[in-house]
Amino acid sequence: MRRPSVATGVVVTVVIAVVVNLATETVQLPAWSDPLVWGALLLLVLGAVVLEVRHAPSPHTDETSDRDRLQDVADRLRETVTTQWRFEEERRRLHDPFPLTLRWKNACESLIDHWSNIRRLPSGKAGGALNLAGELGKISEIYRRVPSGRLVVLGAAGSGKSVLLLNLVLDLLTCRRVTEPVPVMFNLISWNPGTTSFRGWLVDQLVRDHPWLCKTGIRTENLAAELVDRRKILPVLDGFDEMAAGLHAAALEALNRNQMPLVLASRRDEFAATVRSADVLSAAAAIEMSELKPSDVAAYLPRTAAQRSAPAGGSDWDAVLTELREHPTDEAAENLAAVLSTPLMVGLARTIYSDAPDKNPKELLDTDVFRSPEAVRTHLLDAFLPAAFRQPPRRRSAGARIAGRYTADDAKRWLTHLAGSRHQEIAWWRLSNGVAPVTATVLYVAIFAAVFGCLFSFEAALVLTAACTARFVYIAARSLPPAQAYFQVRDLAVALKQEALRGVRGKFVEGLLFGGVVGAGLGLIAALKSLAAGAAIGLASCLTGTLIYVVAVLRPRILSRSVNTRSAPCPIEMIADDRKCALVRSVVCGLAASVPTLGLFDVRRAAEMAFAVTILFALSETAWGRWVVIVRFWLPLTRRLPWRLNAFLDEACDRAVLRQSGAVYEFRHLALRDNLTTDSSRRGLIADEPAPLRRCPEPPPPAGRAS
Repeated sequence: MRRPSVATGVVVTVVIAVVVNLATETVQLPAWSDPLVWGALLLLVLGAVVLEVRHAPSPHTDETSDRDRLQDVADRLRETVTTQWRFEEERRRLHDPFPLTLRWKNACESLIDHWSNIRRLPSGKAGGALNLAGELGKISEIYRRVPSGRLVVLGAAGSGKSVLLLNLVLDLLTCRRVTEPVPVMFNLISWNPGTTSFRGWLVDQLVRDHPWLCKTGIRTENLAAELVDRRKILPVLDGFDEMAAGLHAAALEALNRNQMPLVLASRRDEFAATVRSADVLSAAAAIEMSELKPSDVAAYLPRTAAQRSAPAGGSDWDAVLTELREHPTDEAAENLAAVLSTPLMVGLARTIYSDAPDKNPKELLDTDVFRSPEAVRTHLLDAFLPAAFRQPPRRRSAGARIAGRYTADDAKRWLTHLAGSRHQEIAWWRLSNGVAPVTATVLYVAIFAAVFGCLFSFEAALVLTAACTARFVYIAARSLPPAQAYFQVRDLAVALKQEALRGVRGKFVEGLLFGGVVGAGLGLIAALKSLAAGAAIGLASCLTGTLIYVVAVLRPRILSRSVNTRSAPCPIEMIADDRKCALVRSVVCGLAASVPTLGLFDVRRAAEMAFAVTILFALSETAWGRWVVIVRFWLPLTRRLPWRLNAFLDEACDRAVLRQSGAVYEFRHLALRDNLTTDSSRRGLIADEPAPLRRCPEPPPPAGRAS
């Protein structure tokens, strides 16, 4: 066991001596010095902690135990991911009544690297092309044929790329070998390769969706980084085409700098345009999704509908599909066949017509209404949301008790607001950014004024409200992430050494400025009655602001929650856990703020100061606080979101409108989101919201490339 350093011993001795003197009053001190003494004590204690942390030895672990621990972490992650995506598979009804057939073929040679690189052949050896064509059920076998472990999945919008990735993940997890990495799905829409490395983004996403991976790693900052660095993760990347315009080339370059195995899904045109301007994904093979055959649709849709109106016990779909089969050249048949060539549109048609007793798909053959395939697609997209919310929930979800309160109109208005967000992911801690900064500032000014006005005089409340408002405006643009740390002594030491201490000096200066402004205002008011009291109050306020800032830096590392190490958190659980962290950390800040006031005021005033700081920190400087004020109160009050948002989002997932990916929600398909924003823009529903992301124009077909 390492002995404390000499400097630490001196600091501890001084602290003990001061505490004994305060208790026995051996040396008399003037009353105005009490705030300085208490503040100095706190700083000395922090100094002792810093000295010990800086000299903390890094633990040495055996290489064999390292491998065993990392393998145990990978096995736990495998259980978590399997549970998560099995549940999502049931939600999407991918096996009800049976999986819709998906097929693919080898992609164009101009979109892939040389086969010698894909095969990882040594210099001087050439290899021929691999036959990667197949159908659903064989995707894991096809993937294992690629020696480099790098595969690109291409296809048109709604062609089933995401479903194929889901099947690949579950197949690899089911038949995973010990030496194989754990496949984990990620959505690339949240990655900005210009500001974040691919490795850093993977680590952040793993920690976000699996908070227990934030524990300190064996040789890195956390377990997530350990898994990424040791190639224990197989990134399955969806949504390359959904990234912000202009980031595709930078993303492909970043992926080429990292040679780890991965799977990437994208629309063909966007990927082809990127390849022309940048380069192919190095050592990666590519497959392209094929259109559904009429026989696939004819085998699937009739079995999803009730046997009621059609003759001989058939379904309404039988008559429609018979028309497509017997008169394929008719205008109506051609339009509908073109639309039903993608799994997305087949799924929408099932929800609208098979699951609704009062709808008949024969109307899709009316050429007076639907004169083109685009008209049929628009109709299916428009009719999907009302049809989904007219049906009873498929399972007893969190919102089942209030099912029926969600009308199609209400659901469309709320989902339109969510679709108009700057972020394509629906993350609960970012929803507070959905209001204008001026509106958020006015809300928090009212809260600051109410809290300080109830506890202090008018002049003091005015000064404190102005100071807190300035602080809120300074941090309002930032999206506060949910708390995901936890408390362990060794990891606390490492975290303080690696990260927290870097920001203490800057925050100390900020706190000194903030406290100086507050102290000058309060001291000036008090100086009108007593110059000495004004100076003391100003000094105490300056010290209070400094302590609040320093504690605000350290609190995310020293106080936190326990995390579930067996399952990915749902947003409801994350909100509850972040609420606990927010309250505990805010209490710590409140106590730190009350320390300098003990020598100037009585216990009641110190308690009032602690209460005010605790409430304001919890509501304004934590993800949970902003969620409560803006998302749980203001947005429902203005009818842009429901009062029970979590229950609504959960039910929207059950109705296959949304899908849950770890800690966030996403629209089932980008076409649904675009349809909502396009329709609402026409009707002016979200005129006060940020402009939706616009898709790039369709690129020209790719030029040929010699292999």
